[in-house]
Amino acid sequence: MTLQLRVYVPPHPLIKHWLAVARDGSTPSTLFRSAMT
Repeated sequence: MTLQLRVYVPPHPLIKHWLAVARDGSTPSTLFRSAMT
């Protein structure tokens, strides 16, 4: 049995931006923390 997780991301420009910032491996830790709050 395979577990599939479905994540809903609302189609909002700011949400897309902050998710991109959080996913980028070269994002500085302070900016990452800001994206997560």
